[in-house]
Amino acid sequence: MDLAPFSTRPVEPLRKTTADGQTLRRPTAVESQIAEVLVSGVDEVRRRAVINDADDPRFLLPECLVYLIRAAVREGRPEWVDELAPRLLARCERSLRRSIRGFDAVGEEEAREDTLGRLAVLLVEPGNGADFFEVRFDLALKRLRIDVCRQVRRRRAPLVAIDGIGDEQSGEPGLDRLADEIDIDALPGHLDAEQMLCLRQALSRLTELERKALVLHRLMGIPIASKKPGLSTLVEILGVSERTVRNYLRRAESKISGPTEDER
Repeated sequence: MDLAPFSTRPVEPLRKTTADGQTLRRPTAVESQIAEVLVSGVDEVRRRAVINDADDPRFLLPECLVYLIRAAVREGRPEWVDELAPRLLARCERSLRRSIRGFDAVGEEEAREDTLGRLAVLLVEPGNGADFFEVRFDLALKRLRIDVCRQVRRRRAPLVAIDGIGDEQSGEPGLDRLADEIDIDALPGHLDAEQMLCLRQALSRLTELERKALVLHRLMGIPIASKKPGLSTLVEILGVSERTVRNYLRRAESKISGPTEDER
């Protein structure tokens, strides 16, 4: 494919703002690499784009690749989109094969393809929808993956079993709305009708945050806290301290430990 050099004009600023009105800004390392690549020759960009070893000093950061793809779209350079987008999506596919769990083989493929498809659309859409991918690509991809997995799970039979409590492989952690949307009646049939009724009655006695903490932790297997990068935790999802999360769980477990006087 015959490729022309990228435009050497200044790096395009981001436009998306945060909840507090601050405009997103790329990390310095990302800004520097983008500026460096824009003045590189065509052959150099192509050589660097195929490097998958993140420890290689010539490795192109995913944030940089996103910028280049979006710049090619803005400049009407489809040949660069065709050159770079498959490289980025191939990296993402390898990551998704490791990170999507809780489905059968068909479900995993559906979630993976949906995630890649939505990312591809974001990359070529006008506007600022993909801005965060130029700031923290891995986190942005994780959020997209979580959202897609939640949607795929709702389309398919639920795969989270009551007897899978505490198993991080029991399902992909969803957004904080997941605890609100879980369908107790749709869970696999490990409980009989009487046990299911008791479970519903027990959950109805909890406050919203107690119920959300209990469902996410005990049914979805999401840990309270973790030092492992990129792992969703109750502290992150609920936006409270670890001590507060443990208080929610302790109160919830106390409330559901036995039936109320009216239920006896």
